[in-house]
Amino acid sequence: MTSHYPRPPSLWGTGSECAMKKNTLLELAFALLVFLYAARVVINLPPDAQWDCGIQYASAQAFVNGQNPYDRHEGVSWEYVYTPESLLRFAPMALFYQAAACAGKLYLKLGLLLALVVLWRRKFLAEEGDGWFYVFCLLAFNSTIYLDVRASNVSIEEQFLVWVGFYFFLRRNYTAFSGFIIAASLFKGLPALFLLVLWFADFETKGISDADERRFPQIKEKTPRSSAFIRVLSSMQARYFFGSLAALAAIHGVSFLLAPEFFLTFLSNALGHTGYASSSNFYFVKATFATLQTATGLAVPDAAQSTVYWVLAAGIAGAAVWGIAAARRFDDSPKWRLFILCAAYALIIPNFGDYSYVVVIVPAFFILKRTRLTAFLPLLILLSLSQSNRLPFPTYLIYVWDHFPALAAYAVMGLYGYEVVWPHPPAPSPDRRSRSAHRERGSR
Repeated sequence: MTSHYPRPPSLWGTGSECAMKKNTLLELAFALLVFLYAARVVINLPPDAQWDCGIQYASAQAFVNGQNPYDRHEGVSWEYVYTPESLLRFAPMALFYQAAACAGKLYLKLGLLLALVVLWRRKFLAEEGDGWFYVFCLLAFNSTIYLDVRASNVSIEEQFLVWVGFYFFLRRNYTAFSGFIIAASLFKGLPALFLLVLWFADFETKGISDADERRFPQIKEKTPRSSAFIRVLSSMQARYFFGSLAALAAIHGVSFLLAPEFFLTFLSNALGHTGYASSSNFYFVKATFATLQTATGLAVPDAAQSTVYWVLAAGIAGAAVWGIAAARRFDDSPKWRLFILCAAYALIIPNFGDYSYVVVIVPAFFILKRTRLTAFLPLLILLSLSQSNRLPFPTYLIYVWDHFPALAAYAVMGLYGYEVVWPHPPAPSPDRRSRSAHRERGSR
């Protein structure tokens, strides 16, 4: 029997006001968790943590004292591998003792992380963002955010600039987009690949449309048409893309003219640096060949393994271009272009560290919320926490969990391909839902 008494008003309010209050509380709870974690990290900082901050601090000291910051310094395990322009970012650390400088850098990183999570949920996920998203941020891709905070890498700072640039891409402010991507590229250089999305930007075209040409063929006959190659080079996409590359090249050119020794040593360190990238797709391919060698005794030369990887990377890049073009048939939102490119980016970069998978968090959550896997989202979040060196897995599962981030990135790419080929049915409109509910009540 259905009660006809009115429902008492909710303490949360109604409609969008209720959702806004809940999301604000979730963001505050996430902020509290992050800062409690930060306090624990600072108080109980293990001696082997924050190793990147030690490298950055030693290089900043050398830079301020007129020495070469790219030399191996005493007490650090790696050379400085970021661009010479990034030294201006780390130079203020030399004004403090190392412990104070690293603690200040940590809290600055956590402040940027909170701003980044809020930006993700409000501007990129909107309806797809819910309470599970905050859990997903902390646990996804073998807790990639935790790994970045522990290592004191620049991934959070870099991703903050990248995603602010993405926000301007959504607003079709391509000048600001290029500016933020160039700024993010002044650490490692790799985010410059995101400038490729400018080829898929939406510009207002002027002139005769294809529809007008079909309706009025006499216009086409009187209008001179240049070759397709010339039209591409003269397009707004090409102007913004090559203009952005020219601006980035000019910055590096000035850096080279001012300090050629720094720039050449940077190139030497960056090209010779391997780092801890066992979670990358490149090392997943090499580990697969090593496993096959153990099982069959067949050894594949390193050159052949690298060739297989680059062929695979070219296939991933082609699949991303196809997916971006195909997605525009059913959803012309720029989000799809950005998210597909992020997933491909994670699989193409050879030395993609475990702390760099921050860039795939939003694309992964977005596509999980749009597929039939949404019902298993809590289970998928728990699986993403797994670490093979902490859990007693059998040998074959250890192989899986050692390369879990790369495998998860492959799964994200596959889900985007699945969604492009078989689009998710749109949610029924409120009028349609009310009509269907009315028919159900009438049938009773």
